[in-house]
Amino acid sequence: MPTVHKVASILTLALASAAPAQTCTPHWAPGTGLPGPDKVVNASMEWDPDGPGPRPSVLVCAGQFTAAGTTRANSVAMWDGQTWSPIGTGFDEVFGGGVGAVRSLAVYNGELIAGGNFQYCGTAGDSFPCGPIARWDGSAWRSFTPPPLGYVSAMLVHNGELIVAGSGYNVGFRIVRWNGSAWSIMGQNIEAYSLVEYNGEVYAGGNILIDGAAGVARWNGTDWVGAGVGVPQDPHQQTSIDAMTVLDGYLYAAGRFANPGGQVPAGIARWDGATWTSLPIGAATTGFDAYGFYTMIGFDHRLVVCGSFATSVGGAPYGFWAWDGVSWTPMDRFPRETYTLATYRGTLVAGGTRAWNGAIWVPLRQGTDGFVHMLRNFQGDVVAAGEFRMIEGVPADGLARWDGRQWHAIPIQPGSDPGYIRALGEYQGGLIVAGDFTSIGGVQAHAVARWDGQAWHAMGDTSNGPFITAMAEYHGVLYVVGYMWDVAAQRWATIERWDGAAWSSVVWESDLPYQPSAAMAIFDDQLFVCPNVVSNAYGQNSTGPWVYRFDGTTWTSTTQIVARNPGISSLCVFNGSLLGGGGIVSVGGTSARMVKWIGSATTADWQGIATPLGVSTETLCSAGGHLYAFGGTGVWRQDGSAWTPIGTTFGYPGAGHFAAASHGELMVAGVFTGVDSTVSGYVAHWTARPDCPADFDCSGSLTINDIVDILNAWFAQDNRADFNGVNGIDIQDIFDFFAAWFAGCP
Repeated sequence: MPTVHKVASILTLALASAAPAQTCTPHWAPGTGLPGPDKVVNASMEWDPDGPGPRPSVLVCAGQFTAAGTTRANSVAMWDGQTWSPIGTGFDEVFGGGVGAVRSLAVYNGELIAGGNFQYCGTAGDSFPCGPIARWDGSAWRSFTPPPLGYVSAMLVHNGELIVAGSGYNVGFRIVRWNGSAWSIMGQNIEAYSLVEYNGEVYAGGNILIDGAAGVARWNGTDWVGAGVGVPQDPHQQTSIDAMTVLDGYLYAAGRFANPGGQVPAGIARWDGATWTSLPIGAATTGFDAYGFYTMIGFDHRLVVCGSFATSVGGAPYGFWAWDGVSWTPMDRFPRETYTLATYRGTLVAGGTRAWNGAIWVPLRQGTDGFVHMLRNFQGDVVAAGEFRMIEGVPADGLARWDGRQWHAIPIQPGSDPGYIRALGEYQGGLIVAGDFTSIGGVQAHAVARWDGQAWHAMGDTSNGPFITAMAEYHGVLYVVGYMWDVAAQRWATIERWDGAAWSSVVWESDLPYQPSAAMAIFDDQLFVCPNVVSNAYGQNSTGPWVYRFDGTTWTSTTQIVARNPGISSLCVFNGSLLGGGGIVSVGGTSARMVKWIGSATTADWQGIATPLGVSTETLCSAGGHLYAFGGTGVWRQDGSAWTPIGTTFGYPGAGHFAAASHGELMVAGVFTGVDSTVSGYVAHWTARPDCPADFDCSGSLTINDIVDILNAWFAQDNRADFNGVNGIDIQDIFDFFAAWFAGCP
């Protein structure tokens, strides 16, 4: 901590050389990244790259993803306990594009083997044929002698041979083996998704029917023989085994089992070498019903399963349960589907993103662990809602508030599903949330609730709150757009209103049909609503008014606009004008990607606005005197009449949501992984702030000029001088700046 005398000396020197304060160039700030891979992880395993050598083991994850942690990774990456790293250049599905999917991993003769449906090793411009199996030689992926398969679903090393299950064009489903020099087909063709070794023999699980036994087959050295878990009642109800594992002398198989009643429920069975025994599954006996299982593993003498459940922890549609040989125990909910489990240095890791600490799933590293579905300005801050349990390193159950410096969790009922909030709004100074819930923060509230900054409050009863997707306060009344059942009228409503005491229907669905993507805005003392009524198939044009307005007394439609899905998905007030964006094609016969409201009290007209080719307007936002547009994979900024691309997102394609944060910062959030070369993890900041706060002049190093600039900003009461983001601009900002300046930059 700097002394007062030291600070005073530097202040004297700085003031003597004072110069005008500098402003940093806007840029995408480095993101906190992700806990693990950004997309699907199909396989994971612990691997020691140098065997008995000094290097520690790593966790290898493979699937179909574009990034892991803070680095780009093409379908395969490794975790060393601290950092994620790509393993080579990864895989392409086709030459020069499309991330190739890895389905299985194995270690054969000391080399890491990847198998899947990829065709090329490398990335665009540097690819070569290598699929569907490749080997890592320690420095690069190399092609493996091609097997008589075009697709790999599972691999197993047994008795010095690499056994591979998959399928191929004109050959069907089969299992083959590599003896170190040549491939050979193993018996009759079978459709297998899982391979394990049990009691020294190879077992295959999948859509298998041999000798009247279904689901599981055993290799007897010459051919596959039945070791099935059930007999299907008819060909349409064939047993399917999706996962197998070995634990404490038993072989466990999970999948869909046929039964005498003709139904095919999901189940788990245990094989002792002679007999199959079904484990109890069903809400009446275990507390959960299973629709299907993704993966399972034996860990700490317990069988851990992951799947899709009718009843799971916190109401989440997927999760984990553990079987101790007597009963089932829930293992905390999880923010997304998980298709692989592995042990790493004695710890259970799920999906390459979280480790089990004995009570909850803990992220492998800080970052954002789930999609952000919406952002909204609220009292000078930004509120985010989505599927996350952690946002930029801050634990939060799907709802958090950004104060311009850091995130703060808004508490939700512990153990609840974070994906249920579908709309955010503001009413009489409180934050309004709508979604698929019956309680929030310990308060009974059906579908809609208000947060006053300290506690949650119920807001009456709406019958179909999960379908509310937009809301706005107008003339002291909260209006919501959605698909809501009016019990009294026995009709569906598209728009309802809350007057502070009760809900009432305003517009019926029969008069104004509704689609899930909606937008609302207040402009010229009128309420504008876009219910996004698109009747044609995606990619086809539809003609409709698209936007309706309410003047406090009457609802009226506006000019006919030709648009495709998602219709008009965004409304934005910019420079005194109301703008609309989305799938707009034309207005009044003129091609346009945006519209501008030019109507009045007696006219209802929109004017088309053309944009350059490639600019998508699915989301519009005004921030810092600029208009921003986001859609597909591009982010654009309008400077005067010209549009400038400022970023390209990667990961999951699709539109995101904008919000203008304080201190001149623009926040972008959605389902993307990052922007340009930055792995941000579903949230990105377009900002003029320095990446290192003490580098106040953005020069890239700490100099006396940083002190000069913050002093000039402080005396000018420039918002940038609110260094700590607490209590506005005061002397503590100067002391906090000096503490950071003396501490230096990372």
